[in-house]
Amino acid sequence: MSCAGEKNASRSAFTILEVVFAMSIIFLVFGGAFLVIRQSCMLVRSSRNQYVATSLCDNRLERARTLSYNSLWELAENQMIVNENGVPDPNAQFRRTTAVNTNYVTTAVDATVTNTQITVTVEIHDMTTGNYSGQQEQMSDIFANYTLSP
Repeated sequence: MSCAGEKNASRSAFTILEVVFAMSIIFLVFGGAFLVIRQSCMLVRSSRNQYVATSLCDNRLERARTLSYNSLWELAENQMIVNENGVPDPNAQFRRTTAVNTNYVTTAVDATVTNTQITVTVEIHDMTTGNYSGQQEQMSDIFANYTLSP
């Protein structure tokens, strides 16, 4: 009788080891899947932020194209915190700087041409560090003003 009891006890101990082993494998699989999903989410967020930063640069240059040449200097701004629509918002995650260089010189032969260079830089707020030291986008364009010679 004691032999049958010992057989059942060793069989149930072996079952507990199987359960622990199976649970370990399941935790490893789910842990790996979690890391892959987390990394994918971070890449999607980063790609989206790069796209928005590029759009903010492009929209700022398009805005410059609607202004008269003599009004381009009005676009100058330094580290303006803006949301994804380009509207100033102190809680947003983009910082835009628009540099207007009215003394941009080209090697044009015609002295009746004046040029202005506009450079737009959009920095993306890094959520992990809390700084704007990470990703950024920058676009530049040159605006020419032709005057008729007498």
